[in-house]
Amino acid sequence: MRRPSSGTRTHDSGNWPDAAATHPIPHGIHPGSPSGSRKVFRDEQGYYKPTAGTAARDKIREVLKNLIWHFVAKNCWTRSLTTLKHETRVRLAAPSYVIYEHADLAGFRKFAVDFGLEEAGSSPDKSTIYYRGYGADPFVYVARQAPDNQPKSFVGAGFLALSSDDFERALHKDGAEVVDALNFPGGGRCVRFRDPNGNVLEVISNQTRRDIPECGLSNLVGRPAMNGALDKQRQGEFTRMQPGPAKVHKLGHFGYNTNNYEATLAWYQDNFNFTPTDILYAPGKQDLEVAIFMRVDNGKTYVDHHCLLLARVEKETQVHHSSFEVEDIDTQFMGHQWLEDKGHELVWGIGRHVHGSQVFDYWYDSSRFVVEHYADGDVVNEEAQTLRAEAGNMAVWGPPVPEIWHAKKQEHEVASRVAAVSG
Repeated sequence: MRRPSSGTRTHDSGNWPDAAATHPIPHGIHPGSPSGSRKVFRDEQGYYKPTAGTAARDKIREVLKNLIWHFVAKNCWTRSLTTLKHETRVRLAAPSYVIYEHADLAGFRKFAVDFGLEEAGSSPDKSTIYYRGYGADPFVYVARQAPDNQPKSFVGAGFLALSSDDFERALHKDGAEVVDALNFPGGGRCVRFRDPNGNVLEVISNQTRRDIPECGLSNLVGRPAMNGALDKQRQGEFTRMQPGPAKVHKLGHFGYNTNNYEATLAWYQDNFNFTPTDILYAPGKQDLEVAIFMRVDNGKTYVDHHCLLLARVEKETQVHHSSFEVEDIDTQFMGHQWLEDKGHELVWGIGRHVHGSQVFDYWYDSSRFVVEHYADGDVVNEEAQTLRAEAGNMAVWGPPVPEIWHAKKQEHEVASRVAAVSG
C-alpha cells in the first residue's frame, strides 16, 4: 500500500487525501460509482485518475482561465491608461516669478524698491532686471523693457518643477520651448509654454536656491510677543517699528480676467497639477462659475490656498494682479505707510479677504499694474474640500471696495448674461 509521506496535504484543498486517492486500485469501475459510469486507470504511482469527463472539465478550465486573463488584462490596461494620462501632467511645486514689460523701466525700479523688492541681477544689455525677495527663490519678479512703440504688458509667470522627472516630462510635452536660463539669477533649466490666450507659463528646475533667514523679515523690532486681553506675554518690553518698505518674501499668486474662461481653465488643469480650492458662481446661478481660486496639488504637503486666480469677464484676457507675501500685519501696515509717503497710488487696502483669509493691500505700480502685499494667508493640502459659494463681498473687513472692483463686478454680471444667452 502506498501512502503519502508524513505531513502531506493535497495541493488545492489543504485536507488529507481520502482513501480512494491514496490507495492504488485496479483498472475498472470507480468505487461507489454506477457500473460503467466512470472509468479509472492507475498512474505511475498507483493512484487512480478518472478519465470520463476530463476533456469537458479541461475545456471549462481553459474558458475560465481565458476569462480571468481577459478581465485582468482589461483592468490593468485601464489603470495603465489612467496612470499615463495622469503622468502627462507636469507637477509644479509653487509659483516662483512673474514677468512684466514696462515702457519706463527706470520708473518701475523706484517703485520696486519702495515695494520691498531687491535687485538680483540684470541681462547683459540691461533691458531685463530681476528682483528677489528674501526667500529661497533667486528672483520673484522679472521686469523687461517693453519694445519700442509697444504698450506695457503682462507676459506670464514661472513655476518651480516639483521634481527633475516633472521637468523632463515638461520638456517632452507638445508646445514646449526650451529657454536659455544661463543669465537667470540662480541659473537652472527652463521650458516655456503658452496658454490658450498667449500668456506664458515657464517651468524651471535645477536652480541654485538662496539661503533663507532663520525667521521672516519684519518691520517689528525684536519680534516681541503680542499681549491679549487676558494673556499678557509681553511684560517689560516695548513694541517698536522700523520705518521702511515691507520686505517681500516670495510670490504668492497671480490671476487673470478672461473671456476665454472654460478653455483657459481646462488648459491649466489638463497640463499641470492645478486644483480648485474655492469656486464662485454667479448670484442665483450655481451652474455658472465666475471665478476660481486654484492651488498646486502636492498631496499631503501644505501649499498656499491659491496660486492662480481665473475670473470670467466679457473683455479680452488681462492680468488681474500679482501678489507678494510679507511677514506680518505690522510689516504690512508699515509698508502701506511707506508707499503712501513715497507718493504711490493705493488701489484697495488694508483689509482681510474671505477666500484665502489673507490680509491684503493693493497698489498701482509705475505702469498702473495692480500688485498686492499679503500676510497671514491660508495653507491647505489634499484633505481640503473644494468649496463653492455665491460671488459677493470679497473682504471680511477693510475700506469700501474701489471703483476698479465695481467695474470688474459689472463685467462679471455682463459675462454671466452673455453665458446664459449662449447656453
